[in-house]
Amino acid sequence: MKQLVSSCLLFLISIASFAGPSINEKHQVYTIDGTTAEQLRTQMLEHGLIDHGRRVDAMTHWYIKWHYTWHYDNPTENPCYVTHAQVRADISYAIPEWANIQESAPALQTHWKNYINNLITHEEGHVGNAKQAASEIEQALLNTQAASSCQTLKEELDNAANTILQRHKNWDIQYDAETDHGRTQGAVFP
Repeated sequence: MKQLVSSCLLFLISIASFAGPSINEKHQVYTIDGTTAEQLRTQMLEHGLIDHGRRVDAMTHWYIKWHYTWHYDNPTENPCYVTHAQVRADISYAIPEWANIQESAPALQTHWKNYINNLITHEEGHVGNAKQAASEIEQALLNTQAASSCQTLKEELDNAANTILQRHKNWDIQYDAETDHGRTQGAVFP
């Protein structure tokens, strides 16, 4: 009976450890105005976001941080192992918002709405990538095997997390290259 209770407690602790990363999403806008497609494009070129020295219509930033705790047992056994991992992803993306949309022709409004929907779809690809990275980092931290020393464990944990982080940063770069920053997904204006 004692083993059953211990197993149940271990199961409940495992469930709590795998609660999932904390995700903090922030959606922002920058305002533009105009009544023609050319005016809107000019506004986006003047007020849009700067990414690596290039003006872009929308942009997603994400930052992931992690924290873990470990327990040190008897050195003759597997002495150092993770007892808890906490991962947080801060994700924000910004897109243009057309302030005086009602003052323009219905066809331009429709074109704009399609563009914005496609632009959001593109940015949500980056958001999903960030969430996936956070989840993978948490799983890697929780699944790392016990180590002979806590210093060795710390190095293994940080290396695993940084490897995952770099892979997802590379994915973002490749995603933008393959979609031409959303253009192949219909994020083209005018």
